[in-house]
Amino acid sequence: MSSKGDARALPWLVVGYAGATISEWAVLLAVLVETQQRAGNAAAGWVALGLLSPALLGAPFAARTFDGARPIRSLAVVYAVQATAAIVASVAMATDAPLAVVLVPGALAMAGITFVRPAFTAISPGIVSSAREFATSSLVGGYCDSTSVLVGPLLATVLLSWHGTPSVLVAVAGMAIVGLVGAVRLLPFDRVSPPHDGTARPSVAAAVRAVGRRRHVPALLSVLAAVHVLMGVLSLMFVVLAAEDLDMGTSGAAVLNTAFGIGALVSVVGVTVVVRNGRVAPAAVLALSSMTCAVLVLGAFPELSVALLALPLAGFGRSLLDVTARMLLMRAAPPQYVASLCSIFEILIGVGTALGIAFGQLALAVTDAPGGLIALGAVLALLLAVTVGSVWRSDQLSEVPLAAVALLRSNRVLAPLPPGELEIVARAASERAVAPGETLIREGEPGDSYFVVASGELEVSIGGRTVRTLRRTDGVGEVALLTDAPRSATVVARTGAQVLEIDRASFLASVTGNAASYGVAWTRLAQLEYA
Repeated sequence: MSSKGDARALPWLVVGYAGATISEWAVLLAVLVETQQRAGNAAAGWVALGLLSPALLGAPFAARTFDGARPIRSLAVVYAVQATAAIVASVAMATDAPLAVVLVPGALAMAGITFVRPAFTAISPGIVSSAREFATSSLVGGYCDSTSVLVGPLLATVLLSWHGTPSVLVAVAGMAIVGLVGAVRLLPFDRVSPPHDGTARPSVAAAVRAVGRRRHVPALLSVLAAVHVLMGVLSLMFVVLAAEDLDMGTSGAAVLNTAFGIGALVSVVGVTVVVRNGRVAPAAVLALSSMTCAVLVLGAFPELSVALLALPLAGFGRSLLDVTARMLLMRAAPPQYVASLCSIFEILIGVGTALGIAFGQLALAVTDAPGGLIALGAVLALLLAVTVGSVWRSDQLSEVPLAAVALLRSNRVLAPLPPGELEIVARAASERAVAPGETLIREGEPGDSYFVVASGELEVSIGGRTVRTLRRTDGVGEVALLTDAPRSATVVARTGAQVLEIDRASFLASVTGNAASYGVAWTRLAQLEYA
């Protein structure tokens, strides 16, 4: 990890993530339209399942990709593959290549988000300087997920009317290239060594067992899966409803997608209110209820006017439920399982969407699109009745200080601590802002804290002579704590800085209780010029 924080790092990560979320919906709509035009409605459902295959197969490996060394380099590779696949799919569409030739690279381009989501979650704690900035990054990620439901189909609709399906994939390639540039800009922040204590990285199965033992988690996983079952059903129903029930023609699917996306965009306001209010669970219950009601109403009254009112409500519920359920589940995860939990999310997306498409195919074989929506609404209503109590009480899940854990595990003294111990230290730490010129530690005074730099630069001096400069992940203050002596140096902020302050008791209890960490601390002490 780079030793120097940079406030411009996070926007590069966010821009790439926004492009990936938009691309997911744009690719799906473009390939489905291409399929419908070539082979009709029946083939669209099977093609939708095919598009999900690479994402579903890759999801279990996504966590390990970004949980080890060089996660940002891995992200750059993902963007490069996505850009290449999108260009190949565009050429295949433009040259009227067989549909299978379009489907394979199209599925790879769509699968990019399966790896970008875990990357965003794994990388962001390591490039922010405070818990507040990390919370902001999570909120912005939720905004990207919500707005992409509108922006992706809307972008695809504009490009479809302008230059057909190939232009959509060209745009997707462009967004992947922007993400690649951003990842390259972030390379100085990349980790140079695995971030754990030498034990085996937790598997997805281990994460399922660890998180699944927490109360309310099974209910949250169920409602999160329901979000993607809904999307699987609607991805097929939009095409059929527009063409057969609402007399809108093939292009009407894009209009219905846009109406759904408008509700998702409005949910951004709901997410902001939820985060400021602190209680997330009631919003999740409200979201599932609104999603259920919207589907039932549209199925009972399949008219254009009803669709333009019900679909925004469904989009609002879907996006708000997706963000709130993820937030609640992330709170339940120990830090060492966070990346694996992201893989669980991706598996739920793939499996849920595939089940939704299969459900839609079966419904269309037995009844029509409105009948299928009523059946889906009944399933959602049953799920709401079964899970409402657990979801309502899921605010009880504890919140893990992920940004603090990421910073501490990059600090040489504290990195050898086991994940559980690191979490304890992170919970005990407090954030502190240091103004330019402010003295953090004064030579000769008693020492009662250890400090880890989150951002900015601080100068260490002895007797007025500067001996070193502290930057991100560097620590200071261990000498006085380990030797029970006065401070041996003065530390002054050269620039505005953010530090994590760990009190004496927490520092000594953790470091002296771990042989590796204790050895590193004393070795560091012996090497310091002021020791």
